[in-house]
Amino acid sequence: MALTPYQRISYRFFGRFVRKSANKNDRLGISLQKSRINVIPEVYLSYALMSSVISFAISFLLAVIIAAFFMTGRFQVGSMTWILLVMMPFFVAAATHAFMKIKPDMKARGRAKDIDAKLPYALNYISAMAAAGTNPDVIFDTLSRQKTYGQVAEESAWIHRDMAILGKDILTTINTAITRTPSIKFQDFLQGAATTISSGGDLKDYFMAKSEQFMLDNRQAQESFLETLGILAESFVTVAVAAPIFLLIMVSVLPLLSGGGSPFTLAYLIIFIMLPVSHGVFALAIKWISPEV
Repeated sequence: MALTPYQRISYRFFGRFVRKSANKNDRLGISLQKSRINVIPEVYLSYALMSSVISFAISFLLAVIIAAFFMTGRFQVGSMTWILLVMMPFFVAAATHAFMKIKPDMKARGRAKDIDAKLPYALNYISAMAAAGTNPDVIFDTLSRQKTYGQVAEESAWIHRDMAILGKDILTTINTAITRTPSIKFQDFLQGAATTISSGGDLKDYFMAKSEQFMLDNRQAQESFLETLGILAESFVTVAVAAPIFLLIMVSVLPLLSGGGSPFTLAYLIIFIMLPVSHGVFALAIKWISPEV
């Protein structure tokens, strides 16, 4: 894959400085493969370093503008404000570099989640093709053209590329794909296929058995999710609906009975802070546990 102009400039400036670090960082190369970031580690580290430098420069310029505005005397600022302004460029640059370091792993986890979600249905397609007597290289070729299967199709495209373009045999190709995929489930499927081939077994029977197994696992995961969703729904009614209503009634009635002050401050906190936060937490929890289908 051709480098972008930004990546080429980054590598030109910082390539020689990060080469030794990249050669020692085997994990980065594996993460880049699993995330499908198609650059070598030296280029990626150069790109990350350039991004950090640029973010430092931009935040430094912003800090200077803010400091100049404060020095006009319109606002009284304390020493802590000046310390924060001085530290801001360093913090932004460090945060940018930290994000660039974890970006391949984050992308790989996203790909693994998509593969795990689509794999049961892709295996149905594979088993149907195998039952018709189709060769494995043709199966992976046709699967790679089915974009419905998301990252499974992407993995299949790389498998087909290794066999059709690089001329590797199917066993070597599968073993390479095992080290390249971020999905544990897809690794398990490919490892079983490699074992079946090595032992002289029938791939058609293996594909059909795996299809049934993954569909059963997927059905059980959906049932487990529905049970968890029911528990969350009961908790939501209690915590995010009934409790705020009860608190609103209490803070409205008690000051009237006791002759105290206005209850509006506490009521505003419940309405504008407690309710949105509780609803947001439940929404994030549901999104986090929801399986993709």
